[in-house]
Amino acid sequence: MYVRKLVPTDTSGIANTAGIMTTGAVALTAVALLSGPAFVVPDLRAGAALLAMSVGGGVLSYLFWNAGIAKLGPARAAIFMNLVPVASMVIAAFSGAPPNHAQLLGGALVIGAVTFSALSPGSAVAGTPGNLRVRAPPLAGTCTVDAAKDPTEM
Repeated sequence: MYVRKLVPTDTSGIANTAGIMTTGAVALTAVALLSGPAFVVPDLRAGAALLAMSVGGGVLSYLFWNAGIAKLGPARAAIFMNLVPVASMVIAAFSGAPPNHAQLLGGALVIGAVTFSALSPGSAVAGTPGNLRVRAPPLAGTCTVDAAKDPTEM
C-alpha cells in the first residue's frame, strides 16, 4: 500500500512494471552480493538459461498479467489466478514428472470451478460486454431514466 502512494498515477502499466522489475532486480542483486559465497560468473549456457528464465518467466509474465488486468479488470483476472497450480502441474508433466491421481482430480476441480465461475450469470466474468446476459425488467411502479433524455420530460 505504501508503494502505491509513491508510484505516479500518470504512468503506463509498462512503465510501472519496468520500475517494479528494476527495483526487485537491484534488491535481489544486493542481497546476493552481500550474502553467501563469492559471486561466480556463470558459463554461456547457464547465463543464457538464466536470462531466458528471467525475461520469459519474470518480465514477460508481469507485462502480460498487467495487460490482462487492464483489459479484463481485476475481478475477472483474479479468477484465472486459480489456474497457476494447474499450469505448474502441466509444466512438471512436460519435465518428466507426471501428475498422480490426486493432482489430476485437483486440476479437474480447479478447471471446473474456474469454468463455472466464468460462466455463471452473477459472476464478474459473465457480466462483461462480450457475454450475453439477460436483464430483468424493472419492477412495477418504478421508472427508469434514460441518460440521453432530459429527466424533466418524463
